[in-house]
Amino acid sequence: NQWILEDRSKILEDIESSLNNYGYAVVMMHPPDFSVNDLGVYRNQVDQNNLEELSLLIDDIKNLGLEIVPISQINRDSNIVQTKIPKDNNCNCVAFTIEGIQDYWLNDVQLEILNTFTKTKTDLTVGIIANYFGEDEKLLDSFNAALNDKSSEIEVANNGWKYEDFGKLDLNEQITLIQ
Repeated sequence: NQWILEDRSKILEDIESSLNNYGYAVVMMHPPDFSVNDLGVYRNQVDQNNLEELSLLIDDIKNLGLEIVPISQINRDSNIVQTKIPKDNNCNCVAFTIEGIQDYWLNDVQLEILNTFTKTKTDLTVGIIANYFGEDEKLLDSFNAALNDKSSEIEVANNGWKYEDFGKLDLNEQITLIQ
């Protein structure tokens, strides 16, 4: 029941491998990755070391000359298969996504992650759990400010109504939950 944050050098290796294989890379994060863990219980307290590692990772990626984009800007024609992607069919870019954003849960941690991306003027895709989002004014105010700040693009993605695994649902169930 504990998330383990990968070492920055391992993440960079994985990014390089993904760029070589697919023409893009996606770095997925979860709020607990940046939360203090007290004997298996995630606290609404930022793990400053992990947050600093995130800032350094962003710097490393930018220093390599790679573009950081929201997920929607990854070339949709790229095929996710175990073959090389032709050089003219990739974005040679990295997308960061923070998944499982919700009200009143590790909200100080969620806000510090968001602040890291806005301070570094770095694009981010934010996965919202729809049924659990929209009541936390502190979170809403910060997200609205980030969405209105044009120095970076903050994109909102749907993590389902209650974080369902859409791959296990038939088409009608998927449509109903999205609606």
